Amino acid sequence: MLAADAPSVTDWMQGWGSILSLAVSTGALVFTGWLLRHEIRVRREEKADADAAQARLVVARIVGEERSGTHPEIGHLTGPMIGIRWRIRNHSQAPIFDVFVSINEWRDDLWGDVVEGEASGTAKCDPPLPFDSYPFDPREAIIEVEFTDAAGLRWRRRMGEPPERVIAPPVRRAGLGRWIPGRRKKKTDDVPF
Repeated sequence: MLAADAPSVTDWMQGWGSILSLAVSTGALVFTGWLLRHEIRVRREEKADADAAQARLVVARIVGEERSGTHPEIGHLTGPMIGIRWRIRNHSQAPIFDVFVSINEWRDDLWGDVVEGEASGTAKCDPPLPFDSYPFDPREAIIEVEFTDAAGLRWRRRMGEPPERVIAPPVRRAGLGRWIPGRRKKKTDDVPF
């Protein structure tokens, strides 16, 4: 009777097979989880790359400076610097909107304007920089452009750098809760309409 109750070779094989299948299944589950995370990361990178496609095609540069006057004899700009002229080139087929240009600490807005090909403007120096304060070198100035692309995404781009997505803080909107009957707190001095 003892020999009949003892585990047989097939029982041992079935037991070790169960343990081995548990280890293999756990490994497969871990690998599947890692593969899922990898695919999610790749899809996010592809989406971010596709989102930034238009923003990479917007280029801004400084094209000159504006002074308060010109020398009457030679025609050169003289006097304090009152602005810096810039130009934006949108190389994409879709327009950009609500352009905000910043050169060092000077700003210029094109809010509401649509830039389909090229736009230019002047960032005003307020107060004007005296001529002898320091020589302005446009190669050292940092031009930064913030705009909304055709998909409605807000971007910021500095000279020579890849575009950076601007996430605006959520706008607090009035909810409909105050217009639902019974939700309004009544005051004692309320008069019926």
